[in-house]
Amino acid sequence: MLPPRLSVVTLAVRDMRVLHRFYQGLGWPELPGGSEEWSGFLPGGVLLALYLLAALVAEADAEPPRQGWSGPWRQRPGARP
Repeated sequence: MLPPRLSVVTLAVRDMRVLHRFYQGLGWPELPGGSEEWSGFLPGGVLLALYLLAALVAEADAEPPRQGWSGPWRQRPGARP
């Protein structure tokens, strides 16, 4: 059995400049060849790929997500909704 490993994480971002500066600020090694639509970082052997949301939606021929967070949500125990 192969041990589980994570090798690539892709994030769709609305503001590439903000996220790009954030990960640069962490000092993570950046991959060459990035653009205004794509940027990559290689922290600890895992590829973090940032794609501009509009470009990723167009490439996937999908509908853009609604505004706000649309992913899973986990509430802290005891927190108020």
